Amino acid sequence: SMSVNVDGFDPLILEGMRRSLEYKAVAIVDFGVSRGGYWTTHEKHKRYNDRRELGDVITRMAGFGYTCFWRSAIDALPISGDCWRKGYERIRKNSRVLCAHEPSVVQQLMKHAANEYRKRAGHLPGEPDSFLHKV
Repeated sequence: SMSVNVDGFDPLILEGMRRSLEYKAVAIVDFGVSRGGYWTTHEKHKRYNDRRELGDVITRMAGFGYTCFWRSAIDALPISGDCWRKGYERIRKNSRVLCAHEPSVVQQLMKHAANEYRKRAGHLPGEPDSFLHKV
């Protein structure tokens, strides 16, 4: 596994890891997203013209066979493929993204994400809200 934490330069590190990612030499990649560096959304920032969009990074990781998740101390939220939302581009609080390619690891992360969702919502994603059925 590899953890990248370089204050906004994370997308450049991932680009430099292209061959390792293509060959799936790294099972788990953890990287940061922030307001600064090459993640900037501020038009007056000196790196604005060279900024990287998180959606593009997630799409590139998917092209290498990785599934990505927003990560917190207790939760994982899938953000690859159909789970991606354009609004995620606006999230620029310091946060972490975890990407994995091994099916058993991805399955465990998905299971964990679904269980945490159930704790918050009272039902699994895609299931009808139980409150609506009681009315």
